[in-house]
Amino acid sequence: MNRTRSLYWLLFGLLAGLLAFGGLALATAGTPRPVAAAAAAGNPPSPPPNWTPWATRTPWATPPPNRTPWATRTPWATPPPNRTPWATRTPWATGTVVPPCPPPPVRLVPWLQFGHAAPGNTVTYRQVLLNRVTTATTVDLAGRSLRGWPVTVDPTQVVAVPGLTNTLTIGVAVPVSPTARVDVERVRASAATSPPFTTTAYLITLAGRVPFTDLAPTDWADDPVQYLVAQGAVAGYADGSFRPADFVTRAQFAKMLVSALGWTLQYPAQPTFVDVPPTAWAYPYIETAAAQGVIGGYSDGTFRPAAPVTRAQVAKLIVTARGWCQNPPAGGSFSDVSPQDWFYPYATTASAAQSMAGYGDGTFRPYALATRAQVAKILTLSLFSAPQN
Repeated sequence: MNRTRSLYWLLFGLLAGLLAFGGLALATAGTPRPVAAAAAAGNPPSPPPNWTPWATRTPWATPPPNRTPWATRTPWATPPPNRTPWATRTPWATGTVVPPCPPPPVRLVPWLQFGHAAPGNTVTYRQVLLNRVTTATTVDLAGRSLRGWPVTVDPTQVVAVPGLTNTLTIGVAVPVSPTARVDVERVRASAATSPPFTTTAYLITLAGRVPFTDLAPTDWADDPVQYLVAQGAVAGYADGSFRPADFVTRAQFAKMLVSALGWTLQYPAQPTFVDVPPTAWAYPYIETAAAQGVIGGYSDGTFRPAAPVTRAQVAKLIVTARGWCQNPPAGGSFSDVSPQDWFYPYATTASAAQSMAGYGDGTFRPYALATRAQVAKILTLSLFSAPQN
């Protein structure tokens, strides 16, 4: 009886134990883990022990210790120590600043005129005498022809009065059988100022022209072209054309400039530029312009004779070759030319000298390539312009 009862309690204990273990397993399987429960509740998971929470970590953009923060580093554009800053370096194309010249007390305008007359006829010009005198001043006037053509000036003497202008009439008689198609006349006004001052204006009289198939007598560039042709500074092509819209190369401009100014050609034994040998057709012209200090080459020793010239380069070469001063005001401003530009003094001086003008939109277009027609006119005007006069 007692044994039976003991066995009964043993079986009851085992059954109770099994039931309790099964219940614990079921309870454990149905209970979410702490991390999962926290996530299910919308709370962020707890980091493992000894981990720095994300919110307290240093952002990735902050440099590590002992590193200079980006905001305090020296910008890349600043030159290293002992180096000249870019802003203060001299640009490669910058030359000597054009010096100013005081305005003249008297002046003849226009300072250059073109006229046409057949042989045996007379061409009449009108000239105006401007003045900046402070008291009445006597001015003597006279004219002279380069080739001896008869020139008359009326009147031959005037009294310049402050605030008033004087008008002159000049007549040029073309001989019946002229020895040349083109003549240059000079008109001078000599003022009895203290010290005495003389200003000069020029007339170009054409008694004939060289015909070109692509350049009419009424073309704006024809008169300058005809003058330079007569001087031997330019020429047409074998097909009878002048090709006014073609661009001018550096070698061609050197020839035009040297020929127009009448400089003696130089033939040095050793060439100045590696790409202009003594056998090149433009060698003496380029060497002559280089000897005059008007043109230069590039850092690699080349001249690049076939490269076209720009309007800014033409302005610099003209102003340098003529040795002009700048007569203030600078003849107007251009929307695309600022005092910081290397070509500023040359563009403004050429404009003040009335050798180069801008466009209708107020631009100078310094980097535009210069054509044969443009260069012919610019060069001709520059030969007779003198801002200091």
